[in-house]
Amino acid sequence: MPFIHKFETEKAKYIYDAPTSQILEVDKVTFAIIDDIDILSEDEIIAKYAPHYPRHLLLQALRDLQKARSEQNLFLDHHYQSVSDIPLYADYTPHPKMLVLQLTEKCNLRCCYCLSSYRENSSLDMTFATAAAAVTYFAEIANGDKLAILFGGGEPLLKFPLIKKIVAHLENLRPGKSKLYYLSTNLVNLTEEMIDFFLEHDFMLQVSLDGPKAKHDRYRVTPDGQGTYETVVGNLMKLKKRSADYIRSKVKYSCVVAPPYDPAEIIQFFSSFERPWAYNINMVSGAGTTFFRDYCRSTDSVSLSAIPFTEKLREVLGKHDGRGEEDILYGMVSDMHGGWLARLHERRILSHPVLWTNHSGQCRIATEKLCVDVKGRFFPCERLIFNRDYIIGDVDKGVENESIIKVCEKFDKLRSHRCRTCWAVRLCPFCLQDLMFYEDDQKKLDAICDEVMKPLVHERLRLYCSLLEENPKAFDKLSSSGDL
Repeated sequence: MPFIHKFETEKAKYIYDAPTSQILEVDKVTFAIIDDIDILSEDEIIAKYAPHYPRHLLLQALRDLQKARSEQNLFLDHHYQSVSDIPLYADYTPHPKMLVLQLTEKCNLRCCYCLSSYRENSSLDMTFATAAAAVTYFAEIANGDKLAILFGGGEPLLKFPLIKKIVAHLENLRPGKSKLYYLSTNLVNLTEEMIDFFLEHDFMLQVSLDGPKAKHDRYRVTPDGQGTYETVVGNLMKLKKRSADYIRSKVKYSCVVAPPYDPAEIIQFFSSFERPWAYNINMVSGAGTTFFRDYCRSTDSVSLSAIPFTEKLREVLGKHDGRGEEDILYGMVSDMHGGWLARLHERRILSHPVLWTNHSGQCRIATEKLCVDVKGRFFPCERLIFNRDYIIGDVDKGVENESIIKVCEKFDKLRSHRCRTCWAVRLCPFCLQDLMFYEDDQKKLDAICDEVMKPLVHERLRLYCSLLEENPKAFDKLSSSGDL
């Protein structure tokens, strides 16, 4: 049978050709008969579909399919012999664009939807010696004219003296390169001294803010259960008072959308609140947390949360060629959906089938970022930091290719047997984080693929084509980073 996936929008029928990654709009006859072209003879196909379609249309569809196969390598019965990231790391030299430092495992909050591993809140801190070694190594291997560091935790503001020492250390390295500083924070512990420092060194801040007071204080709480909205907003206003344009140019709001879902309320809040440089909107995840078990009714669903925002995406991108100066909605929905839409829009289209492909959902390890835990161990991603199986080096030995290969082998062992015959493999968002949460339960992993990933890719294809039908220029401003 052709290695394809069929889907429909309200206006048209499409076929996604898995070997070439082409999306083709087809007529209803072709859409109906294509699954049978390797199973039934031409006469049998005509007999089967004659009650539904005229003979001349059936013959034309069969001719068109034969021509597409012979001349364009489309609709072939071709599956991959290998799906693996290992070939990407042959003679690989890491050149990460950003260094992510886990300064501490301590946090001053107990957010209800925090990853279970993070909620352990141990007392471990990164030492300056470890941080300096990581920064020095990063400065040596990073390409480009910029060195970017993201300070994370735990809560990094708890280690402000360490932040100052790290910045001073980096400023003395690679004098020809500019330095970029990012900090992911709940902003609760902000002081005037910190503001002075952030202004002096042009820090970009990602600030946790879930929307209006009732929404934010429902889950972003202190150890004794107190809300933090007033403190966070008060500290944002301190930033604004010190620099009128700081929020607009240097602050990104990180909003976690959690039950009870009310997208209109969140959109209304951010439309009237102090406008930031960018938004980071995420749905609360059921993976790696006990949130839904501990805080939600049985009727709450992760999937339901995306529906209103998807409709808002259709509304916004269906009308715009690019972001209007005052369009808050465009910034919000593009942050939520822009990354995967851009990757779909910019996907590599092949002229003929190939025998190998990589896992599309997995970031290139130690290319976009290199993450360092409090002990100086390297990881592909900050969400993997609490699992020793995903260590890829440390500050003493650097990034180790053999460790990267071991991580890839784990992925291949658990997933590649299914990926080889899956139509969604080149569009699938499944990554190491998903693997880590369910690696001990093969049935659960298979269920994630069948019940979450493939339906998700199906809906993304439908939405993507629907948006192009409404506005052919909808993605002209997209980049794979999610920016518009």
